[in-house]
Amino acid sequence: QLAGGVFRPAAPKANDSELVALDADDTATNEETKATNLPIKKSSFRMLWEYKHRVVGVVTLLLAWLTCQTGLELYAEIFGVEESTTAFWSVTGGLAGVIVVLTIFAKLRG
Repeated sequence: QLAGGVFRPAAPKANDSELVALDADDTATNEETKATNLPIKKSSFRMLWEYKHRVVGVVTLLLAWLTCQTGLELYAEIFGVEESTTAFWSVTGGLAGVIVVLTIFAKLRG
């Protein structure tokens, strides 16, 4: 974790030409905001780091879910109670579904 933070490539910064000067009422005109809507080019190393970060995060989440399932199975076996993995996956799947739907909605909205 520490090494990842130390060696993480810096995020790109906006050029001075892309900064917006605000009016007295803290609003910007359409002409002024057009420059800020342009994407800022990221370095290849930064894009690779972001991709790796996403993959590691998803794999970690999947392994955590698998660990929960295995723990529930072991608990049921050791203590002789009914296995509750179906309930776990129902709740996990429901929450994951809500997150996916909200993420898609947020991206479509803008």
